[in-house]
Amino acid sequence: VGGAALAAHGATVATTSVVHSAVSAAHMMNAADGNDQHTVSNGGFSNNREFFKREDNDAIILASLDDNDVFWVALEVPTGLRGKGIGSRLFGEAWEAIGSKGRANAIGGKWNTAMPDNLNQFNTNLRAGMSDEAAAINTFTGGQAFKREFTTVQFIRRDPKGAHGNYTNVEVIFR
Repeated sequence: VGGAALAAHGATVATTSVVHSAVSAAHMMNAADGNDQHTVSNGGFSNNREFFKREDNDAIILASLDDNDVFWVALEVPTGLRGKGIGSRLFGEAWEAIGSKGRANAIGGKWNTAMPDNLNQFNTNLRAGMSDEAAAINTFTGGQAFKREFTTVQFIRRDPKGAHGNYTNVEVIFR
């Protein structure tokens, strides 16, 4: 699922499932995984606008700054390792490498059924009676954005329209 999910957003990775936000389709990253060689479109591990890391535990992060300086992340943590802070640590490493120091002016999230964790939490939060904004902040990506003082929620899309609490595709930017 992960490779297909990333491919839908402009990246290709031989991996299992993607669990958090997707890399911006507008700022494509191409990553290849073979014989422990990992390349990003800039030909390296990271630069000022892109970051890629795969750990020995098979946790993977792809992050980029798009042309509008929005920080986008695709993150996978193997099922048995979730809830141990690995995702937060990797998000923080990517943020420090390319998003911090005033480079990013927002954090984006693309949530869909191919990458369901944020989407499922968002929908659960809505069904529990939270406002749309509170439901978004109370996701993994929203929490990471809030921690970095991006507290204003801008919805780009929520599909299907009118499916409150049952969305299948959400795009949000935290400013």
